[in-house]
Amino acid sequence: MPTTAPINVPVRDFVHPATGGRVTVHAMLHAAQESFYTQLRQTLRARHEQGAHIHLEGVQRPAPAELEAAPGELSEHTQLLMTLLDLDSHHLTSVGLVLQRDHLPLEPGWEKHDISVLRAVQVYGPSTMRQFASSMLGAKEILDGYTLDVLRPFLFQTLASHIKVAMGQADIEVTFPGVDRYMCALREAIALGAVDVVFAKDPTADVCLVWGAAHLQGFTTGLVERGFEEKETTWVTAIDPETLAAPA
Repeated sequence: MPTTAPINVPVRDFVHPATGGRVTVHAMLHAAQESFYTQLRQTLRARHEQGAHIHLEGVQRPAPAELEAAPGELSEHTQLLMTLLDLDSHHLTSVGLVLQRDHLPLEPGWEKHDISVLRAVQVYGPSTMRQFASSMLGAKEILDGYTLDVLRPFLFQTLASHIKVAMGQADIEVTFPGVDRYMCALREAIALGAVDVVFAKDPTADVCLVWGAAHLQGFTTGLVERGFEEKETTWVTAIDPETLAAPA
């Protein structure tokens, strides 16, 4: 993908024909231009003021006491996974992007429904955790050696690949093979379970799901199975390299 091509993210609306209940899935990039998060924050605030439930992705990190109480290997691997989750942050910000976690924080009345780090480590298991550490540290070493003019298009292409997964243009089993795909499905089940709770209380409810783009296909399948119909997909620019400020 040329470095000058904008990266757009889909926003997909679903409506239940029998009840009028509505779900909007905001397919996210976890690093983008600050203006993207500013616009989205304003959109979500307006929806919330109109009565929508705002559900955000966000792997739940344990409190210090909870981490301390975990058995030795579980505690060690939990700390490792938290480190790995932050590993590419410097590379993303070095090319002029900002992070979702910093620019789209949880606001009063919004909710997170996602897996905990402790549970994720238990699902992955010790062997997979060791493989993750080795592969991610190896990738970091490679990226550390890139100059910015090489790093920038590489990261943009990586981010754009998540949109291809979202739109069914790339095989999710290739992008997220094996246990990664199982983890995606588990996290999507948690998020959809929270949606089920909302609609059990109020079938006419309005919900916004704010999740990584790679989860869009899973949510589409899950919502259609629940009787929702896909109504519209619109697009929002998350990264425009032509207007993105050059890194300092």
